[in-house]
Amino acid sequence: MFFTTRRTKVDTCWTDLAERMTATGEFDMERLTPELLANTYLAGRAVIRGSESNTDGIQARIHAYLALLETDAPDWLEVALAYVDAEYAGNGVGNELMAELLTKAHGFRLFTISRNPAYWAVLRGYEYWAVSRATLRYDIETWAEKVGLTGPGKRNRLPETALRQGLPRLNPGTRTLFVR
Repeated sequence: MFFTTRRTKVDTCWTDLAERMTATGEFDMERLTPELLANTYLAGRAVIRGSESNTDGIQARIHAYLALLETDAPDWLEVALAYVDAEYAGNGVGNELMAELLTKAHGFRLFTISRNPAYWAVLRGYEYWAVSRATLRYDIETWAEKVGLTGPGKRNRLPETALRQGLPRLNPGTRTLFVR
């Protein structure tokens, strides 16, 4: 894989961020940990916005986060953990994060899963499209197993909406798969 993950003592800024993200109820709680947030950022696979730098030069109060996570397929990355504090929402922070993150993903195919209409708007601006059986060029189950969303010994993370025969319908609160 192209990233290396550095282990680090978890600064309180990551614990605080993980707690605020958890409180939204929007994240995959089996993956969201302060260690994942910190290690992904320190490996150069995440972008943040915040204020008040700590002694390590990391924003002490992180108010926005977006990451690239490796998948089981070497040519695909998952864009994940999209978060913007409510007080910063609507100010273009999500667009800034996506633009910066895409510079780190050159040469890779990307996907993301979300139920958040504000995030969907950002995705559409960066040429992501909602996926169902009718829109993906290849078999969705085969693709999902290839990237690690499903498969033997894996928890099924493939949204039900991706398995529909018709065109994707974006209904707020419905987990939707997007690819780029």
